[in-house]
Amino acid sequence: MGVLYFSICKHLRALVRLGAVALIATCSGCTTQSNTNEIQSQLATIHAYFDVEFSCTSSEAQPVDMLVLEKSPERYVDQCVKTRGFSNGFGLASTAAELHNPSKDPAPNIEVNWKNEAVPKRLRSSPSFVNVVGRVRSCAREDEMMEKSVSLRAKLDHTTPGEIMITGACHTAVFAIFASQATVVPTAMD
Repeated sequence: MGVLYFSICKHLRALVRLGAVALIATCSGCTTQSNTNEIQSQLATIHAYFDVEFSCTSSEAQPVDMLVLEKSPERYVDQCVKTRGFSNGFGLASTAAELHNPSKDPAPNIEVNWKNEAVPKRLRSSPSFVNVVGRVRSCAREDEMMEKSVSLRAKLDHTTPGEIMITGACHTAVFAIFASQATVVPTAMD
């Protein structure tokens, strides 16, 4: 009887261990699903942030003088603005002189990310004044959101994120305007 009792107890312990392993596996699966849902939720928030970059319309944009925007762009971060500045296809400034020879105490650098790729191409060959409607963004925030997106995507895909190369308007700028609309003002040279 003692051998039978020992055998039953041994099998019961094995069953309890198997049950515990199954429970742990099930719970870790729940944790993974929970983590996946959290990551997907965070990615959705980041994508929503990026989705509105080129969403400004002329009717909703706040008119802002370029000199004011140059002096305090942080006041307009995440807002739609309508302004007129001089551009070489990359930067935007109140005058050609300011764009090419910034003053000794320059305002934060403002670059432009163009929705219509024909506009910067035209401006690179012939810099001019341009009327711009777009959303002002902090490049530090843009970079942070991009890095977070890459990191979360790597977690979701179970990979290691590589080095993130920042390109576009925020490559060298402090602030950027994501231009939804832009009209080049004709010059005497046109």
